[in-house]
Amino acid sequence: MAKKKCIFCTKISKRSKEHIWPKWLQKHLTGDTKSYHRGTHISFSTVSVISDRTQTGESLVFGSICEDCNNGWMSNLEVEFKKIFLQIESDYNYLHQLNKIDRQTISIWGLKTAMMINAGTNYRQIIPIDHFEHLYKHRTPPRNTKVDIGIINTEDKLKWEQSNFQMEVCINTKYEDLDPYESTRDSYIVTLQLKNMGIKISHYRDCKEKNYNIPESRDKKSIRIWPYRKNSLFKTSNYYEDIASMHSDTVIEK
Repeated sequence: MAKKKCIFCTKISKRSKEHIWPKWLQKHLTGDTKSYHRGTHISFSTVSVISDRTQTGESLVFGSICEDCNNGWMSNLEVEFKKIFLQIESDYNYLHQLNKIDRQTISIWGLKTAMMINAGTNYRQIIPIDHFEHLYKHRTPPRNTKVDIGIINTEDKLKWEQSNFQMEVCINTKYEDLDPYESTRDSYIVTLQLKNMGIKISHYRDCKEKNYNIPESRDKKSIRIWPYRKNSLFKTSNYYEDIASMHSDTVIEK
């Protein structure tokens, strides 16, 4: 197989194709890898869909990954995430029992999958290349990245939405002090739906440095798993109606 620079470790090595939705997950939720899955790319500014992508799971692949990464740390990550996901799927109340290692595993897996979606689909690149390298080197989400999980009450099996931030809320500052262009350009939100579990990764590059905050769900519909929070008020009965409502439940405030 041809050699290519790996998007994670940056080495020039034999190329391997990574399925955006892992094969084990596709087979577990849909029975095969030939089912069609839908991804939506949206604009918060116009509250409209930029594009939809519906493809079979078999054809949703990304090729700028080396064999060492694909068969090494990424394969190990799938093994660890699978154990946690199957336990959650059998009883969503298990979300209350996730320990720090579980939460870190879900966060890393969610970010890795979000990266595959953004890099491998027909959407502009909103996740910076240095985030791929950070994940490879440190096995943690980059600074100013938040990860939330919640319940999505639909029958969809595998789905995603991706966009930049487009909404700022003034709490302790004047509106004229906000910089909406900066927050749009240097941010991303990717929401994943795996059956009834939603994983949302949100990032604004200079969030802490500019005294911004990405707050948790005010309706307590999700758990902030990265950075670690206790989230004792979360209830599995307090769910999102669909993936769009979870994705749009994301703002930055100052």
